[in-house]
Amino acid sequence: MKVRREVALVVLVASALPLAKASETTTGTPPYSAAPDSGFESIAAYSAGVTGATGSGSGALYFAQQSVMGGQNTMFLDIATAAHVVDGNNGFGVNLHMGATLVNLNAGNANFFTVDRGNGNYTLPEDMAWMGVSVSQNAVDNLTWNFLTGLPAVNGILVAAPPAANDYLTNFGFGLSGRYYYDDFDPVANTHSDGYDYTFTPGIQGNGHTFTALGFNWQSDLQASDQYGTDRLTHTISNGVFTYTDRTYMYDSVQWDFRPDAGTGQINSGDSGGAIFDNGDLVGLNTFAFGQRYTIGAVRGEDFLYGSVGGGIAFNQADVNFLSNQARTFVPEPATLTAFGVLAIGALARRRRSPKSQTGQLHARPEPERSRRFLHLP
Repeated sequence: MKVRREVALVVLVASALPLAKASETTTGTPPYSAAPDSGFESIAAYSAGVTGATGSGSGALYFAQQSVMGGQNTMFLDIATAAHVVDGNNGFGVNLHMGATLVNLNAGNANFFTVDRGNGNYTLPEDMAWMGVSVSQNAVDNLTWNFLTGLPAVNGILVAAPPAANDYLTNFGFGLSGRYYYDDFDPVANTHSDGYDYTFTPGIQGNGHTFTALGFNWQSDLQASDQYGTDRLTHTISNGVFTYTDRTYMYDSVQWDFRPDAGTGQINSGDSGGAIFDNGDLVGLNTFAFGQRYTIGAVRGEDFLYGSVGGGIAFNQADVNFLSNQARTFVPEPATLTAFGVLAIGALARRRRSPKSQTGQLHARPEPERSRRFLHLP
């Protein structure tokens, strides 16, 4: 039985406490029978997990440079992430996948720096930040050093190209995975009940019941392989770019609805700051999703029903310039510098798209006042 349902805004920072797991739909599979998240679907060199003392999120590694600092060969990594992942947080770490091996950079082998984007076009700051990570060769083993210095270029350019409606997006993240959520109809008793499972096949079952897909579910009692730290992706279909505010941040936001379309899914807790790609371009970062909160006994969770909204910051030219300038100034000079170009930085959008003007065409979608509940842990 469902108890105390209400709409809730999920700011996608995973707690250090055991609050939330998430959804198999994050693998991009349709809501049909499938194995649960194995944790290694995407293995993208530019997809980063950002951990902290008070919460964890995701990031997009967009540039890597090698220099000499203090007589030591040093790698400098530039990561774009959501501001709410780093604001009020500390004790940072970064996870990157070296094949199926998770490389962990932490206070014992790396130094971390963060700078918020600050205000953009609005009176509140944008939900975006830069994280710099410096790693000396003598602080890591040879295998890790060779991985960092050999990070491959990715098929994408950081650009100001706001996605148009119906663009097919790819969302990366290090968040959580979980179970399918469906309606179980018993024709004999004429009753409906909730079903949650790692595998799901819609339609008439062997016992005569009918299963109908509703969305996905995450909560605090899922298996270890579905917890935070799995590098994976989902696909979403853009509704376009809107003005978004949660009364802490305000920015131009690409948004999408969670749809039952094959191959699409929804971002989830811990995915904030993960990369949003559109046609091979890095065009933004995941920042939020709306879900329905429930409590059964001591277990809290969220159901993301079809029609639930997800979104993220859509880069404008000033955002691109901010990230570009942070990358240029991160490496000390004079230095022997090798730029590995993990992600080329584009000055202009290839598609030359821009948000509609605010004269009645750029729609605001603020968070409902009555439902202001966060999983915002920093």
